Amino acid sequence: MIYTHANGNTMELPSVRTEEERERFQQGHLAWQEGALIQLDRALGWLTIDEREFIISGYTPEEWDALWVDDED
Repeated sequence: MIYTHANGNTMELPSVRTEEERERFQQGHLAWQEGALIQLDRALGWLTIDEREFIISGYTPEEWDALWVDDED
């Protein structure tokens, strides 16, 4: 599944492949929007850390690393 963040960035979510997983994602996303912690299985705890971070911030893993990982060359 390709998820589009509100900032316009998109990312493939490999954890969401089947129709069942897509339905689970939609229910979890709604629970998160209604206040459930994203790390909980009731929301989106079954996604990878990178997938959850993208949903929250809109940053891909590469963008996150560019922002926060010091380049000590």
